[in-house]
Amino acid sequence: MTSEPVDKRVMLAGALREQVWTFAKTMASMPHDYVHQDKWTGSIPFEAAKEWIAQLGVPRRFMQQTYTYFRANGYRYWAMPAIKPGTYLINRAKE
Repeated sequence: MTSEPVDKRVMLAGALREQVWTFAKTMASMPHDYVHQDKWTGSIPFEAAKEWIAQLGVPRRFMQQTYTYFRANGYRYWAMPAIKPGTYLINRAKE
């Protein structure tokens, strides 16, 4: 076994911790925050973060959808399409 997955997990957790998160006020009954790809900053590109969440996370059903959740920093993170076609968000919710 190589250490690459551990390194990716550490790098991804750090990049997620660096973000400025916005509370999703339109879904206040399901509290979570998000960062849009256009607002992403940090040590790894947004596309890499999105890909690593998919690679390193665990699929779980939420309502009628299946999302892949990556757990770190006391949160679960998942990526999903944004309202504007072709753009994405990364969400987080407290564990």
